Amino acid sequence: GGGGGQGRPGEGTEQMPLTEDAVGKVIGKGGERIREIQDFARSIGGFVRVESSRANQGGQSSITFNGNPEQIGRIKQKVEEVAPGSLTTEQEGGGGNWAKGGDQWGKGGG
Repeated sequence: GGGGGQGRPGEGTEQMPLTEDAVGKVIGKGGERIREIQDFARSIGGFVRVESSRANQGGQSSITFNGNPEQIGRIKQKVEEVAPGSLTTEQEGGGGNWAKGGDQWGKGGG
């Protein structure tokens, strides 16, 4: 069980803008990717939600993370894993792809 966990200490909300393109990537075919991300978020005690601007006529699409900073960080990593490039805020496309599989994951173990 456990009821609605409103306002547990250390919990916060973080919202990031998404391009329409990124929304499609994150949601995936038939919603399979967002389900995977949400299952992961739930499994670590966090929550994630995508708002598409299609739903709110011309507003900005966004993704909202709930949880403590560590949970939010891990959910973001999952989003990047499932939908690479979707959380990069640059609206300008182009050129970034060589960095895929860079060594950032190898650092900071311990």
